[in-house]
Amino acid sequence: MEDRIKTMRRNKMITGVLLLCLGATLVLWPTSALATLAKVAGFFLMVYAVAGIINFAFGSKGVDAVVTLIIDIVGAGLGLYLFLNPEWFIEVSSKLFGVIILIHGIRNLYDSVTILRKLDTGWKNSMLFSIIVVLLGLFVIANPLGIPNMIVRIIGIILVLNAILAFYNMSRMRI
Repeated sequence: MEDRIKTMRRNKMITGVLLLCLGATLVLWPTSALATLAKVAGFFLMVYAVAGIINFAFGSKGVDAVVTLIIDIVGAGLGLYLFLNPEWFIEVSSKLFGVIILIHGIRNLYDSVTILRKLDTGWKNSMLFSIIVVLLGLFVIANPLGIPNMIVRIIGIILVLNAILAFYNMSRMRI
């Protein structure tokens, strides 16, 4: 049990630091952060897809290989498009981040229930922050504002709040 708690605490710490850094970056430089992310994602998607195409050229040529080749060609095209047109990613990213935030919020709700079952103390704050993160994730998905920079900054703030929640939950997991 102690090892599991130590592992959970370490994972919460790593997640919290990453969320805090990403959140702060999105708050301070929303457009350039997303454009850079789009270019990096596009580049790696192209590299992965081209590696698959090369693998097809030197590998077997069955039906599965042909289907994989088609997927790799589409992936290479999408990667190139992302790399050359990061604005498209900026438009789509708020929905993607909203889903990620929603998933983290649901995970934090589960952690809150775990804290309630195991410790019976400190779960109310965790539950409250978890519900806030879930609601904010839903808000980002709905995107009623339609303003990418504002949404990205809101996403950054939510990620910072999520990091704080991760640190809080970690502090509650004492051995």
